[in-house]
Amino acid sequence: MSEPAADGRAPADAGPASAPPAGPDPAPGRAEDLDDALHGELRDSARFVNVQYFNGRVDASGATFGGSFGPGRRPGSATGPLRQEDVDAALRHYVRPEPYARARRLLLDRRLVVLCGPAGIGKYSGAIALLRDVAGRDGLPTNLSPALAFSELAGQKFGNASGYIVRDQARDANTVAVQQFELHRLLGALKNRSYLVITVDLGLRPRGQLADLMVDWSAPDSDELFDTCTAHLTDQLRHGPGTDEVREQVRRLHSPGEVVAVCELMADGPRKALAAFEDSQRGRVASWFDQDPEWPEVLAVAALAFVEGTPEADFERLVARLTELHRQASGASAALPAAGQPPDAAPTRQVRLDRRRAGGLITVRPSPQAGAGSPAVEFQTDDMRPLVLGELRERYGYALWEPLRNWLHEIAATAPVSDLQVRLGMGMAVLSRFDFQEVEHTFLDRWAAGLAAERAAAACTLSWIGLDGSHAASALTVTKRWALNSGQRRAVTAATALGGPLGLRYPSDALRWLWTLAMRNARIRPIACDALGILFAVTASDPAATRKVLNFLHHQMRDAVEDGASQRDRRATYPSVLEILAARDPRTDEPVAALVLRGAPRNADRLGALWADLLASAPQRRQARTALLVALGALSEDTAALPAVRRFGAAIRGGLSHGQWRALEAGLEEGLLRIDEEAAREGLLSTVFAALRGRRTQNPSPHHLTGRSL
Repeated sequence: MSEPAADGRAPADAGPASAPPAGPDPAPGRAEDLDDALHGELRDSARFVNVQYFNGRVDASGATFGGSFGPGRRPGSATGPLRQEDVDAALRHYVRPEPYARARRLLLDRRLVVLCGPAGIGKYSGAIALLRDVAGRDGLPTNLSPALAFSELAGQKFGNASGYIVRDQARDANTVAVQQFELHRLLGALKNRSYLVITVDLGLRPRGQLADLMVDWSAPDSDELFDTCTAHLTDQLRHGPGTDEVREQVRRLHSPGEVVAVCELMADGPRKALAAFEDSQRGRVASWFDQDPEWPEVLAVAALAFVEGTPEADFERLVARLTELHRQASGASAALPAAGQPPDAAPTRQVRLDRRRAGGLITVRPSPQAGAGSPAVEFQTDDMRPLVLGELRERYGYALWEPLRNWLHEIAATAPVSDLQVRLGMGMAVLSRFDFQEVEHTFLDRWAAGLAAERAAAACTLSWIGLDGSHAASALTVTKRWALNSGQRRAVTAATALGGPLGLRYPSDALRWLWTLAMRNARIRPIACDALGILFAVTASDPAATRKVLNFLHHQMRDAVEDGASQRDRRATYPSVLEILAARDPRTDEPVAALVLRGAPRNADRLGALWADLLASAPQRRQARTALLVALGALSEDTAALPAVRRFGAAIRGGLSHGQWRALEAGLEEGLLRIDEEAAREGLLSTVFAALRGRRTQNPSPHHLTGRSL
């Protein structure tokens, strides 16, 4: 599947021993069939999951994802042309590592090089530096999707002379062996046109023909990087007291980014830089575990690592269940508690008081999300969750992780879908930083084909990973597998995941795969269209992103009426486009068409042309007319949007015949007469006239609409 051109055409469909097989759906006993009741539940669950991120109902700040991603915050696209500021940031203080020279020679000679190495050593910055060095500085490189298979890369049309980057290409271990003919195709596509740099993790070393183009990347020399970063400082700061101590600490760092961050603190003196190494929270967490806490304390912090922010009473019930599973796994006998007695502890144990004691890792704070009078259980600081998970993985084995895995499966399956699945997904996303493959094979593949709540948990996990970014490329590859060849249940989960932050990070992939899902199955279509509508709404104020979506939809509608189009596509295309254009913003409930006219008015013509096609289609006409009134009604008091509304109306009129135009007039009159409140009706009618006549009228009434020459 190749990265789409600006017109955006959709393509055709294309672990551990305990891991479930990816492929056919499980037996009906494992998960329900997609009957009408379940279909409605799944659609509601998908909407709930994605609305949480864009409405900011669950705060991600505690997950240390770089801040709170509440309303108005979204991850930027990881594909497409780089911005100049991104290039400048990547190359600021750049120092060439030892493998740079060989990589440069390969790129010059073969126009393709693969940089292989662990995360955080500067492979992406190295790719940018190589392309700027070899291809020149007149343009900007382009990021391609990491989910592109090598055969798909070979089918690309490389038109950007400044080069291309595939960052963190995530490939299955069985597909990393590239055949000679594929490599020959790719090198032929690059010849005399452009350059390509691919970065891969250490565990996905290329084999076969591609191995000859692989370079083992490494971080630059820390002393050289330290000197480069501090070259602009005064001699007193560079050579004064404390500088040697900072340099010594820097030598222990593995990531160039960490070195740069510490060196930037040197502007305020070595003492400020040294303070960065005094990670009090890391030491605090390690010290807590060094005291050999009892199992009840360990189980409580383990549970909190996955459901942080849960109301206290709910958290206690969850910990009680984990405690019971731990007892069962260890074979310990325990008397059942008396009726009405909390089952999570002995009668004399003051659990809540213990939780608040100084020196602990857990606290309880008032939480707007938890509701009045219902405090939420959290870690003492935002950065404790990954530290706790790291210690749990390092210190504990089967005795903890076996009951914990079973507990996580139970939490994922808890119905109905609620904040619990969203919080669980956040914890799983943090766990994936340590071992993404374990999370994928032990949890995600199973949940994606399970009950509605489990699918929501899987989609939430992938969405949080997309928001985090550290394993977003791997999450995208998993989603692609589910969307294209892993059965209907996993396809539904993929559609849900692509309607959130993961889809915003990889918009081209999300657009293609969601459309493919919408065309493939009538049951999946509403969920896929919901996801497309949400993504369209969230990016509606971005003219370039909006134009890309509108162009894509235009070409799908055009292809649906051409000779050779399947009957399935003919029947599905127009209703799907209408559903996407009639979508509402999950943050404000405004119609997406109104958002486009207000925030990206240059796209009014294209939006109007699409709407005209829908109005010209007899099966869609009534719904398209209703959606048109709703969109215009949202702009009835927005005089600044009137120029865009007029262009929108002119485009609609230009796409309709005289008879279709008169039918639209009559239909709009019918819709306006149904509005009971006179003030609202007159305000809407003013906007309707602005759209259809090109000017605003004073105090019109509904009976003026029909019979006039519009």
